[in-house]
Amino acid sequence: AGKHLHRWVVIDMDATIITAASKKQGAAATWKKSFGFHPLAAWCANTGECLAMLLRAGNAGSNTVADHIRVLREALAQVPGASTAKILVRVDGAGATHGLHEHLRDLNTMRRTVRFTTGWTITDEDEKAIARLPERAWETSIKQDGSLQEGYFVAELSGLNRREGWIKGMRLIVRRVKPSGRHTKDLTAFEKKTGWKYSITATNISRMARIPGSHQIQWLDVLHRHHAVVEDQVKANKAMGLHNLPSKSWQINQAWMLSTNLAADLDA
Repeated sequence: AGKHLHRWVVIDMDATIITAASKKQGAAATWKKSFGFHPLAAWCANTGECLAMLLRAGNAGSNTVADHIRVLREALAQVPGASTAKILVRVDGAGATHGLHEHLRDLNTMRRTVRFTTGWTITDEDEKAIARLPERAWETSIKQDGSLQEGYFVAELSGLNRREGWIKGMRLIVRRVKPSGRHTKDLTAFEKKTGWKYSITATNISRMARIPGSHQIQWLDVLHRHHAVVEDQVKANKAMGLHNLPSKSWQINQAWMLSTNLAADLDA
């Protein structure tokens, strides 16, 4: 959003589907109703490198805390020690779990600052909180270059709904857009009534060192939306051979996955 993240290393986590045309060890029905594998990985947004990837069966859960923690631990081990002082971790809605948020909080030390943004599954309680927002609470969104994004709005939802059990200091940033045709079938009754499509970002960022304006909701919203660049990294890995795992053997397919990740890193 027109700002330089001075000395911050940004780690984007995401899962992807690798389809299989035949029965292979670990291949299973996926949540997308395809058949294959469901690896989870972490990429460095600064460089485009794949830092860690965990091969998983096709029916592996999207928000499995243990898998996220394992991949994040392996990803952090790839970052040179001198660069681990300021870490930003971004995950989509699969990262909105108590376990992962608490783990990210506990990674903070006297020498390391860890901040995160994750997606958030909107509940009835969230919709009731959104309904209580006065119109003046909504601010015009911004684009990646920092200019205004007319017709798109964000607001601070923190403090308006109960978040029992979630980490202290967590903020919720709600975004509203006019629904497109592809949104129509997924709109809730509340969204149909208000005429807006809503999404929420959860974060523990109050402000980021040496980044003026990093506490502002418009900037936090666009910071999380930038997580979408991870799709480009997924495509790069698949272009290097990850689009298909060649063997019936799980072990050989793990080696293949590692080889394609090394190729993608060399390309990056």
